[in-house]
Amino acid sequence: MLLLISLALGADCATRPGTSSMLEDAHAVGVALESGDPQRFNDGLIRLERTVECLGEIPSPDATAAYRMYRGIQSFGDGKTDVAALEFLAARALKPELALPVYPPEHAINGVVRRLDPIRAEREKLPTPKTGTLYVDGYATRDRFLGAPAVIQLVRDGQVDTMVVAPGEQPSYASRHPVRNTLSMSSVGLGAAGVGLIAASAVPHGKFNRGEADTVSEFNALRGQTNTLAGTGLGLVSAGLVTGAAAYVFRDR
Repeated sequence: MLLLISLALGADCATRPGTSSMLEDAHAVGVALESGDPQRFNDGLIRLERTVECLGEIPSPDATAAYRMYRGIQSFGDGKTDVAALEFLAARALKPELALPVYPPEHAINGVVRRLDPIRAEREKLPTPKTGTLYVDGYATRDRFLGAPAVIQLVRDGQVDTMVVAPGEQPSYASRHPVRNTLSMSSVGLGAAGVGLIAASAVPHGKFNRGEADTVSEFNALRGQTNTLAGTGLGLVSAGLVTGAAAYVFRDR
């Protein structure tokens, strides 16, 4: 399995190529494939992979699909059909009617292309980043195929951090803490509910103060309603404050 290849701010990326460079490199790989030159094909794919690792902008679907397709072709040629199927899965998600150049329809590689269905393939949702927008293979989404490689990019303040990850590998970026998020939402909910109950207690409290009751039992009922609503409301507000304090403790974790 491949390791995490690159972060966009990695020291090895002297330049920040864009989609046009990626398309040019992909075209060169395609020319080498059609000319039947395996050495040029492999060398060109190395250059294309390098460009993808250091991308400084969001690539187009066509560029990413070509990148995945050529990686799949290389893996198939190396006898790694399972790896090739995953590459083709990622390519077909971007270009459903993917057609390989050079290879005739009856060639075995086309069976590998169709082995995994993008519609039925299992997906996972990546963690929400603390800041910025997440892109997977050129699209603003947190969904990725669980078993496929992916180009994952985080855009913050106009800066693009690019990560090329292997199947099942998690990208490295600061994400929102699920415990903190739950505590924060709970704090808001408890506080709102508490305030609502305190506000509701004003109705029986007003009736009690104005003497709007004919019997002692009715007075006691009004007083009980007031105390119950106000007491419960204060309790929820207090719980909200405690939960909010806990969320603050988790702010950097």
